[in-house]
Amino acid sequence: MAAVRQSIPPSLVPSRARWRRGTEGAATFDSVAQQLAGPLAPLALFIFGLIVATYFVGRYGGHWAEDDGQALAIRSLAQAGALIPPTGVTYGNGYGYAAVSDALLTFTGLTVPQLVQLMYPLVSAALVFPAWALFQELTESRRLAGLATLLLFVQPEFLFVVLRGSHERVLRTLMLLSLWLLVRSFRFRDRPAQFITHVALFYLVSTDHRRRTAAGIVDSSAGCSGEPSCLLCVSPCDT
Repeated sequence: MAAVRQSIPPSLVPSRARWRRGTEGAATFDSVAQQLAGPLAPLALFIFGLIVATYFVGRYGGHWAEDDGQALAIRSLAQAGALIPPTGVTYGNGYGYAAVSDALLTFTGLTVPQLVQLMYPLVSAALVFPAWALFQELTESRRLAGLATLLLFVQPEFLFVVLRGSHERVLRTLMLLSLWLLVRSFRFRDRPAQFITHVALFYLVSTDHRRRTAAGIVDSSAGCSGEPSCLLCVSPCDT
C-alpha cells in the first residue's frame, strides 16, 4: 500500500484546501436542491424567471421583439374594432391571441409595441408553472422538478424564442401542458372517467398546437405604411 501511495503523482493528491472547497461546493448544491424542493419552489422559480425577463427587456432597452404577423394582427384588430378586420394583416390561425391582446391594450392603456416588447416578455416567466408541473410528473420528485425548471430557464435556445416572440411562448405552453396531461393520464388507468378526460384534453391541446405550427404565419412583409417591417422591432409602425 505504501508503494502504491508513493507511485501517485503529488499533483493528483487533493490538498486539504481543495478537498474543503469541493465539500463546500457539494453542500451548497445540496442546499439549493433542498430549497427547490420546498413548497414555495414554483414561486421562487417564477421570481427567477421575472429577473431573467427583466434583464432581457432592460438589456436592449425594450426594443427587441418580433414585429411579425402577430403584432401586426393585434394592431389591425385594435384599429378596426372587429375580430376579422376588413383591412390590414390578419393572423391565419385564429383571432384568440389578438383579441386577448386587444383587451389588455384597452385595460392597461399600453400601445402595441409596449405590450409586445415590454409586457409579454415578463409574462413568459409564467412558463415556470407548466414546466415545473411536467417535470414533477415525470420525475415524481419536487427537487428534481425544481432543478430541471431552473436549468430550462438558463437554456439559451429556450429563452431566445419565448422572450423575443409572441406565438412561440404560446406554443411552448401548449407543448408543456399537453405532455403533462399525457404523462398524468397514466396515473388514472384504473379510473376510466379520469383517464378519458385527461386523454381528451391531451388531444385537444396537442391538436391546437399542431394546427398553430402547421398553418404558419400569414404574410406580414408589409408594415403599416406598406414598408417592409423589421424583425428587430424598433416600432416602425408606431402611431
